[in-house]
Amino acid sequence: MDLIHMGLLVIIGLVFGSFLGVVVDRVPRGVSIIRPASSCSRCGHRLGPLDLVPVLSYLAQRGRCRYCETRIPPRDLAIEGVTALVFLGVFALAPDWQGLVSGCLFGAFLIVMFLIDLEHMRLPNSVNGLGFIAALLVAALGWSDVGVIESIAGAAVGSGVVLLIVWLSKGGMGVGDAKFLGVIGAFLGPLGSIYTLFVASFVGAGIGLALIRLGKHGRRTPIPFGPFLALGAAMVWAVLVR
Repeated sequence: MDLIHMGLLVIIGLVFGSFLGVVVDRVPRGVSIIRPASSCSRCGHRLGPLDLVPVLSYLAQRGRCRYCETRIPPRDLAIEGVTALVFLGVFALAPDWQGLVSGCLFGAFLIVMFLIDLEHMRLPNSVNGLGFIAALLVAALGWSDVGVIESIAGAAVGSGVVLLIVWLSKGGMGVGDAKFLGVIGAFLGPLGSIYTLFVASFVGAGIGLALIRLGKHGRRTPIPFGPFLALGAAMVWAVLVR
């Protein structure tokens, strides 16, 4: 029975991942995620249902537009696959179906913010706002161990700590990071937000030093912190959910 559930979850993850790809592509450009309908970025041909089947369409068309032969960015395929894997990871760790749903929502939020900040060095207010609403809804429905009061406190602690760091250091982190950690705190609670910041700082420092030593990054070149917060939040969730 678990294999059937896992198969269904993979399909859901692939479909959801296709939607997340649209969000990652359109939100930074200020384009609606609903309209216009999906189309080829080069020839403008509107894509039909057979062109939008996750993974299978990409493979069947050999990674190219069926109408003009333009190469389709492999990022879309990667987002679909990663989302399916994240959903499977949540399935393996979640104690019940409520934890599964809330974990998948949290995972999808982290994927979007990870990719947008990595590519554009931005953490959109619109995505943060939807994430905060989702976190409060999960808490209100009792789908996690974090209650509504604890969720609000987590948001306050997460955003407050980063804002304090920004004020004291006069740089290094931004208001977007504060809002993002605030939403993470709304999902994980006050302690979860602190743990996330600690793990993100540790991982970020390690990767930053490695890039500098390899000559891939300059000492004064800014590195987006959002991806490290997303990774830290995922690690903390995996521990706290147990």
